[in-house]
Amino acid sequence: MSTQQMRQMVTHVADGAKDFDDAGSVPLVKDPAREAEILSFCKEEASKLPEPWMPLACMRTRKYDADRSKVLMTEFRNLLVEMKTNYPDAKTVFRDVGGGTTSSSSSLGSSPPGASPITSSSTSTPVTSSSASASSSSTPKADSSAPKADTWQAFRVLPCRDKWGRGVLNTRLRHHNPKLVPAESAIRAVTLLLYNLLQGAPSEGDARAEEAEKTQLNGVCVLHDFRGISLSNVDPAIGRALFKLFTGRFPIRLAAIYIVEPPFFVRYVMLPIARMIMPTKLTSRIQPLSSVNDLKNFFEPDQLLEDFGGNVPDIDVEKLWSEQIRDFTDLKLDE
Repeated sequence: MSTQQMRQMVTHVADGAKDFDDAGSVPLVKDPAREAEILSFCKEEASKLPEPWMPLACMRTRKYDADRSKVLMTEFRNLLVEMKTNYPDAKTVFRDVGGGTTSSSSSLGSSPPGASPITSSSTSTPVTSSSASASSSSTPKADSSAPKADTWQAFRVLPCRDKWGRGVLNTRLRHHNPKLVPAESAIRAVTLLLYNLLQGAPSEGDARAEEAEKTQLNGVCVLHDFRGISLSNVDPAIGRALFKLFTGRFPIRLAAIYIVEPPFFVRYVMLPIARMIMPTKLTSRIQPLSSVNDLKNFFEPDQLLEDFGGNVPDIDVEKLWSEQIRDFTDLKLDE
């Protein structure tokens, strides 16, 4: 990261510090009366959001601050317009999440609009794979014979919650190659996942609405799995863009960041710098974990994937992305 980029990040952190006050580690208590008041106050802004859960997510993110809820509704609407411009159909989403380099991503990129990547099923069965046999005792390695550009493998939402009921965004940067996938594509993919996480994904059916409310009130945690990564997998631009996303444009409460087995350059270079320039309220939520086994302090075994030493079968990532893409491309925005 250059000196100029560092200055820009420091400036943006200072500007966004207030927004991190919203991202409290304590779950928000639902207040239906206050929500009705804010909906009345923000009637025009709320009417421009196409789904009824969207203004609720905005006001919950802003802890029922009416003025700031109004601003976030406008910013979120603008973000959705940008996303729909970039993702007018399913095929354009596949382009970003596949990377277009490996055999898997080629299948993604060649799918016709509306088709599912790799898998043909779009049913509401659980997004897990009973054949998963990952072991938490070994360090996963990316396939060295192919470019590591599978964005759809690098970012995913998990069918579990931590001990505080937070939704989980999981990153596995060993699958990411910044030279093949620009930061803009990676951020669009993450935004798509967060959009669905706010709606209760990856749950389906009747459970989805209940899970959506839990996520909006409890917030989310980011689980960074740094096993097997190197400097070639790291793109500082993604970190800066995520910070901007969480601090001003997206209605989601960032409550915790778990970093599993950070390598030397992360633990002793990047994290100390982050602690110097980021708000204390944010850095206090960063939890570096020396071993994957330490996740058991933050997750119950039945809320943790087998890959992390828990009891939940690993995710069918292809099916997960198929459902995330379908839900977003079905969204209609009135002009």
